[in-house]
Amino acid sequence: MKKYTCCFTGPGPERLPFSMTCRSLRRDFLYERILSAIVEKRKHDHCRTFLCGMDQGADLLCAQAVLELKEEFCASIRLACVLTYPGQAEDWPKKAREQYQSILERADRRIVLQDEETNGCLLAQKRFMIKRSSHLIAVSNGIYGGLPAYAVDYARKRGLSITVIEPALPSGHIL
Repeated sequence: MKKYTCCFTGPGPERLPFSMTCRSLRRDFLYERILSAIVEKRKHDHCRTFLCGMDQGADLLCAQAVLELKEEFCASIRLACVLTYPGQAEDWPKKAREQYQSILERADRRIVLQDEETNGCLLAQKRFMIKRSSHLIAVSNGIYGGLPAYAVDYARKRGLSITVIEPALPSGHIL
Protein backbone atom coordinates (compact mmCIF):
# COMPACT_ATOMS: atom_id res chain seq x y z
CA MET A 1 0.00 0.00 0.00
CA LYS A 2 1.33 3.40 -1.02
CA LYS A 3 0.75 4.93 2.43
CA TYR A 4 3.26 2.52 3.99
CA THR A 5 5.85 2.63 1.18
CA CYS A 6 9.14 4.53 1.09
CA CYS A 7 11.63 4.87 -1.75
CA PHE A 8 15.26 5.95 -1.95
CA THR A 9 17.42 8.24 -4.05
CA GLY A 10 21.03 9.29 -3.84
CA PRO A 11 24.23 9.83 -5.79
CA GLY A 12 26.40 7.30 -7.50
CA PRO A 13 29.77 6.32 -6.05
CA GLU A 14 31.67 9.06 -7.89
CA ARG A 15 29.72 11.74 -6.00
CA LEU A 16 30.01 10.28 -2.51
CA PRO A 17 32.76 11.64 -0.21
CA PHE A 18 34.30 8.17 0.24
CA SER A 19 35.13 5.03 -1.69
CA MET A 20 32.45 2.36 -1.97
CA THR A 21 35.08 -0.37 -2.30
CA CYS A 22 36.26 -0.31 1.32
CA ARG A 23 34.85 0.50 4.72
CA SER A 24 35.64 3.89 6.17
CA LEU A 25 34.43 6.14 8.96
CA ARG A 26 32.56 8.28 6.40
CA ARG A 27 30.86 5.29 4.77
CA ASP A 28 29.94 3.77 8.14
CA PHE A 29 28.55 7.10 9.37
CA LEU A 30 26.32 7.44 6.30
CA TYR A 31 25.20 3.82 6.59
CA GLU A 32 24.20 4.35 10.26
CA ARG A 33 22.21 7.46 9.28
CA ILE A 34 20.42 5.46 6.56
CA LEU A 35 19.61 2.71 9.07
CA SER A 36 18.23 5.32 11.49
CA ALA A 37 16.09 6.94 8.79
CA ILE A 38 14.60 3.57 7.81
CA VAL A 39 13.86 2.71 11.44
CA GLU A 40 12.25 6.13 11.87
CA LYS A 41 10.05 5.61 8.79
CA ARG A 42 9.07 2.17 10.06
CA LYS A 43 8.33 3.34 13.59
CA HIS A 44 6.57 6.68 13.01
CA ASP A 45 5.10 6.28 9.52
CA HIS A 46 4.58 2.51 9.69
CA CYS A 47 6.50 1.97 6.44
CA ARG A 48 6.79 -1.70 5.60
CA THR A 49 7.84 -1.66 1.95
CA PHE A 50 11.00 0.03 0.69
CA LEU A 51 11.55 0.57 -3.04
CA CYS A 52 15.12 0.81 -4.29
CA GLY A 53 16.37 1.55 -7.81
CA MET A 54 19.51 -0.51 -7.18
CA ASP A 55 21.98 1.92 -8.71
CA GLN A 56 25.60 1.99 -7.58
CA GLY A 57 26.43 4.16 -4.59
CA ALA A 58 23.75 5.36 -2.19
CA ASP A 59 21.04 3.03 -3.57
CA LEU A 60 23.03 -0.11 -2.77
CA LEU A 61 23.78 1.20 0.73
CA CYS A 62 20.06 1.82 1.29
CA ALA A 63 19.10 -1.64 0.02
CA GLN A 64 21.74 -3.24 2.23
CA ALA A 65 20.39 -1.34 5.24
CA VAL A 66 16.83 -2.55 4.57
CA LEU A 67 18.07 -6.15 4.39
CA GLU A 68 20.00 -5.76 7.65
CA LEU A 69 16.89 -4.41 9.39
CA LYS A 70 14.78 -7.13 7.78
CA GLU A 71 16.93 -9.71 9.58
CA GLU A 72 16.33 -7.85 12.84
CA PHE A 73 12.57 -7.31 12.38
CA CYS A 74 11.92 -10.57 10.53
CA ALA A 75 9.22 -10.23 7.90
CA SER A 76 7.83 -6.89 9.05
CA ILE A 77 9.70 -4.95 6.33
CA ARG A 78 10.16 -5.72 2.66
CA LEU A 79 12.65 -4.70 -0.01
CA ALA A 80 11.43 -4.32 -3.59
CA CYS A 81 14.18 -3.78 -6.16
CA VAL A 82 12.99 -1.64 -9.07
CA LEU A 83 15.30 -2.39 -11.99
CA THR A 84 15.38 -0.21 -15.09
CA TYR A 85 16.15 -3.27 -17.26
CA PRO A 86 17.56 -6.76 -16.60
CA GLY A 87 21.20 -5.94 -17.45
CA GLN A 88 21.53 -2.66 -15.58
CA ALA A 89 24.64 -3.86 -13.67
CA GLU A 90 26.46 -5.62 -16.52
CA ASP A 91 29.12 -2.92 -16.97
CA TRP A 92 29.71 -2.23 -13.29
CA PRO A 93 32.93 -3.05 -11.43
CA LYS A 94 33.04 -6.63 -10.16
CA LYS A 95 32.58 -5.78 -6.46
CA ALA A 96 29.52 -3.61 -7.18
CA ARG A 97 28.01 -6.35 -9.39
CA GLU A 98 28.51 -8.91 -6.60
CA GLN A 99 26.86 -6.64 -4.03
CA TYR A 100 23.99 -5.96 -6.46
CA GLN A 101 23.45 -9.68 -7.09
CA SER A 102 23.60 -10.52 -3.38
CA ILE A 103 20.94 -7.89 -2.64
CA LEU A 104 18.70 -9.09 -5.49
CA GLU A 105 18.89 -12.67 -4.19
CA ARG A 106 17.68 -11.58 -0.73
CA ALA A 107 15.07 -9.02 -1.85
CA ASP A 108 11.38 -9.76 -1.43
CA ARG A 109 10.50 -8.62 -4.92
CA ARG A 110 12.09 -7.62 -8.22
CA ILE A 111 10.29 -5.26 -10.55
CA VAL A 112 11.82 -4.90 -14.03
CA LEU A 113 10.46 -1.86 -15.88
CA GLN A 114 11.61 -2.58 -19.43
CA ASP A 115 13.57 -5.08 -21.52
CA GLU A 116 16.57 -2.91 -22.39
CA GLU A 117 18.23 0.40 -21.62
CA THR A 118 16.67 3.47 -23.26
CA ASN A 119 17.06 7.22 -22.96
CA GLY A 120 15.07 8.36 -19.98
CA CYS A 121 14.81 4.93 -18.33
CA LEU A 122 16.33 6.21 -15.09
CA LEU A 123 13.86 9.10 -14.92
CA ALA A 124 11.02 6.66 -15.54
CA GLN A 125 12.34 4.48 -12.72
CA LYS A 126 12.37 7.42 -10.27
CA ARG A 127 8.83 8.41 -11.29
CA PHE A 128 7.62 4.81 -10.92
CA MET A 129 8.97 4.54 -7.37
CA ILE A 130 7.77 7.99 -6.27
CA LYS A 131 4.25 7.45 -7.63
CA ARG A 132 3.99 4.31 -5.50
CA SER A 133 5.37 5.86 -2.30
CA SER A 134 4.37 8.31 0.38
CA HIS A 135 7.90 8.78 1.68
CA LEU A 136 11.35 9.42 0.20
CA ILE A 137 14.72 9.01 1.86
CA ALA A 138 17.26 11.06 -0.14
CA VAL A 139 21.01 10.96 0.35
CA SER A 140 21.91 14.48 -0.74
CA ASN A 141 24.02 17.47 0.14
CA GLY A 142 21.79 19.75 -1.92
CA ILE A 143 24.33 20.31 -4.69
CA TYR A 144 24.43 16.98 -6.53
CA GLY A 145 21.90 17.80 -9.20
CA GLY A 146 21.06 15.04 -11.64
CA LEU A 147 18.70 12.19 -10.74
CA PRO A 148 18.73 12.69 -6.94
CA ALA A 149 17.72 16.35 -7.35
CA TYR A 150 15.06 15.38 -9.89
CA ALA A 151 13.69 12.73 -7.52
CA VAL A 152 13.52 15.13 -4.57
CA ASP A 153 11.80 17.80 -6.69
CA TYR A 154 9.32 15.29 -8.15
CA ALA A 155 8.60 13.84 -4.70
CA ARG A 156 8.03 17.33 -3.31
CA LYS A 157 5.56 18.11 -6.12
CA ARG A 158 3.70 14.87 -5.39
CA GLY A 159 3.49 15.66 -1.66
CA LEU A 160 5.74 12.90 -0.30
CA SER A 161 7.37 13.32 3.09
CA ILE A 162 11.09 13.69 2.42
CA THR A 163 13.98 12.80 4.71
CA VAL A 164 17.32 14.20 3.50
CA ILE A 165 20.51 12.60 4.74
CA GLU A 166 23.73 14.57 4.32
CA PRO A 167 26.44 12.10 3.22
CA ALA A 168 29.35 13.97 4.81
CA LEU A 169 30.41 13.90 8.44
CA PRO A 170 28.99 16.74 10.54
CA SER A 171 31.30 19.69 11.09
CA GLY A 172 33.64 19.17 13.99
CA HIS A 173 34.39 15.52 13.12
CA ILE A 174 38.04 14.97 12.33
CA LEU A 175 39.22 11.94 10.40
